[in-house]
Amino acid sequence: MAAAIVRGVQSHPGKGMSIKHFVANNCELHRNESSSNMSERTLRELYLKGFEIAVKESSPMTVMASYNMVNGVYATNNHDTLVKVLRNEWGFEGMVMSDWDSITCERGDSMKARTADILKAPAAQCNLIMPGRPDQIEALERGVEEGLVKLDDLKRCAARVLEMVAGNTVYKYKIQE
Repeated sequence: MAAAIVRGVQSHPGKGMSIKHFVANNCELHRNESSSNMSERTLRELYLKGFEIAVKESSPMTVMASYNMVNGVYATNNHDTLVKVLRNEWGFEGMVMSDWDSITCERGDSMKARTADILKAPAAQCNLIMPGRPDQIEALERGVEEGLVKLDDLKRCAARVLEMVAGNTVYKYKIQE
């Protein structure tokens, strides 16, 4: 069903869809602290299958990572699901974004994660951190300065955001190779 909806919306030039919440989002209460723990088979057969169909059959413009952890790793930091499965196995080339405020830090210390770790998100190819608060920007800047975040990872993230913007007719812009 998701693939059909995405295809329908995206059949209009410059319009895109985001599929969410990737992946195993089973809880609203304490969703930033919950971990959906399961076997690889359960994850693939029950939780990833619908996303796989949507990605392969409709190429959504974006995927939104969920708040929760999957087997103890936050969805926005999960290299296995975001890179190995979503990008490498399924061929997803679009932008991955965090859910709103799913990546937070301790008050007064932008480098200390309270939930998902902003310093790990770029390497896991979570391209857009929402909402982009000043403390999130500071953490990424300091992370690059201290060698905790690779500049190439941030450049890849920025390129995917710009590609998404360029693919939307709201803003007429062509990315130069």
